Amino acid sequence: MFSYFTTFTNNEFKELLAKEDYNNLIYKCYYSYNQKDILEFLEKHLNINNIIINYIYIRNNHKLGKFNDPDVLRKCATIAIKTIFIIVSHINICIEINKNFPVLQLFLKRFDDKFQGVMTLDIFDFAVNQAKKDILNFIDGMTSNINLVNSPTINEIKKRLDLPEPYIICNINGGGWRYPAITYVERTQEENGNLNSKFIFNYSARCQKYYEAYQYASDKFNLIRANYVEKQVLSLAFQFE
Repeated sequence: MFSYFTTFTNNEFKELLAKEDYNNLIYKCYYSYNQKDILEFLEKHLNINNIIINYIYIRNNHKLGKFNDPDVLRKCATIAIKTIFIIVSHINICIEINKNFPVLQLFLKRFDDKFQGVMTLDIFDFAVNQAKKDILNFIDGMTSNINLVNSPTINEIKKRLDLPEPYIICNINGGGWRYPAITYVERTQEENGNLNSKFIFNYSARCQKYYEAYQYASDKFNLIRANYVEKQVLSLAFQFE
């Protein structure tokens, strides 16, 4: 049983992340005493493109009042937009006809809540442009290595360039009273493997699908910007419905 306001160590953080024990990771990142340290743990892992890590990082900065710092707000907005790109990319490589994943609307609504009243047009533009640049660089990096499929190092190349396993978007649900806003459905490795079988794993086909997702999300962000200019209201969730 987790005890509130204990200290959460870096080794504990890494261990829970490695085991994909996300519910305990979320609880300890939310409620442990050493919030400054936890922000550092999270920031060091933003490069792995794990949407749960991204969300907690944004949530904790918001909770601690750090959105008052324009640099922190700009960074968190960029991570939020990039996270949406990642989720849409995963959805687009699903081979099932019904691509209904609660995680997209869940994250969009949470981001709407957190950035409402503090997001400026300049910060929104910066965040979208930077996130688009990061995602395009990622896709280009994948594409440039398609011809290395027969290389003995291709698995390491894929591991470095590809996103985390897509089953993660199948396992995220909303929380409830006395629970964090996001919860994770714990499954066996076999069950997660079965979920992964519902996604495209051909490397070149995945690159193409990621690019299609990039174009789709980019168009949505253009609509969100136009709506923001007209109504002075940020609404991410509405445009992605």
